[in-house]
Amino acid sequence: MGTFTNLNLTNTKNVWNNMESIPVQVWNPYLKKYIVCLEKIKKRATKLVHSLTKMSYEQRLEALGLYSLQQRSLRGDLFETYKILTGKQKN
Repeated sequence: MGTFTNLNLTNTKNVWNNMESIPVQVWNPYLKKYIVCLEKIKKRATKLVHSLTKMSYEQRLEALGLYSLQQRSLRGDLFETYKILTGKQKN
């Protein structure tokens, strides 16, 4: 495997899209220590994109089209609520 120092914007989006398809137990942790750990990993990974190194974490997420774990959790809850209320929930 090569190093991650030469990541570009497209490759990073692909990596995160693939990683976010991992089961929800990993990306929606229950304990605060796991949330903090995953956010640190995500912050570090977004800094590896050379063109985004000078941006704040929030700006890097926006540039990559990503959400923080807290935002993803809320967004997922809203989607599930919508599906339940509209009868689109799969059994």
